Amino acid sequence: KKTPIIAFTSLDHETFLKETQVIIGKEFNGYLNKSVPGNMLYRSITKWMTPSEDELLYLGKKEDYLKILQGKKIILADDQDLNLMVTKRKLESTGLEVVTAKDGKELIDLYKATLDENGKSNIDLIATDINMPPHNGDEAVKEIRVIESNNKIRYRNQTPIIALSGNGEKEDINHFFKCGINDYFIKGSDPELMIKIIANYLANKGENGTNLYVNNDNDQIPE
Repeated sequence: KKTPIIAFTSLDHETFLKETQVIIGKEFNGYLNKSVPGNMLYRSITKWMTPSEDELLYLGKKEDYLKILQGKKIILADDQDLNLMVTKRKLESTGLEVVTAKDGKELIDLYKATLDENGKSNIDLIATDINMPPHNGDEAVKEIRVIESNNKIRYRNQTPIIALSGNGEKEDINHFFKCGINDYFIKGSDPELMIKIIANYLANKGENGTNLYVNNDNDQIPE
């Protein structure tokens, strides 16, 4: 129970769950497709080693990962006005387009407003605080994942979600992942690390928001 186990398979996420009847978060802590690019493979491993000292050096130089962020749209949610203002300013300085929410309900409403006729969001990533009573970030994430499932958005095309939390305990981080959160940033850490984590999840997205590293037949697409 103390050793994280990640499924590493050629099966896409939906087929893997259907054919094995496993529950991510119970039998396995995480899932990886075998065509996953290097940066996602490395981060998927290191994010379970809490407290993590991963500096995401595999993203390259700063000018390289900043190029990834140009023009990308994200939702930033935080119930503390000062945190929201400072974080928004920092993220916008990298070239990101940032819209803000002050609680989980507003986050869900903003997300719904970005959906097209096929139920696909034009938001590239969500970064959310967790403790935002009365509607916390983790509960909002669960609702967003249900919306994606109802709209038949496949796992590889789900919106990446980063938790912004002051809690870095292993139990808290495991809870984030079980809620459908992809990664986390501990508040008070180097803000450059937050930018790298965001860039890591946007590095493999095409212009339409689809992940480039896997297609419907699970064939690897050359990098």
